[in-house]
Amino acid sequence: MIKPLKIGSVTLPNNLILAPMAGVTDLPFRLLCKEQGAGLLCMEMVSAKAVLYNNKNTEELLKTDKKESPIAVQLFGSEPQIMADIAKRLAERDFDRKNSYKEIVNLINDLIGEDKNAN
Repeated sequence: MIKPLKIGSVTLPNNLILAPMAGVTDLPFRLLCKEQGAGLLCMEMVSAKAVLYNNKNTEELLKTDKKESPIAVQLFGSEPQIMADIAKRLAERDFDRKNSYKEIVNLINDLIGEDKNAN
């Protein structure tokens, strides 16, 4: 049954979510899925270290279009602090204009155990 879906403070128009798929969920494919009614789009999984080192192939995976909102980024890595720093950096890119930077930073801080008022 297709219906709105609430995740935290974000309400999606429906519960049709595009899963991240390596080699598949690039920008043109995501736009096609949005046109067909996907409520949330997920990018391919990206390495936090590749973002840290400004890898051009990874930057290509992170390209978005304003029509994609809302969109999710899935990071992977083995160093929690690097992942938290990259998540903060990506949050500043404003992938989803419906989520505030402060909300995202608070979530990250909860995950790594930092004081919310420090930011």
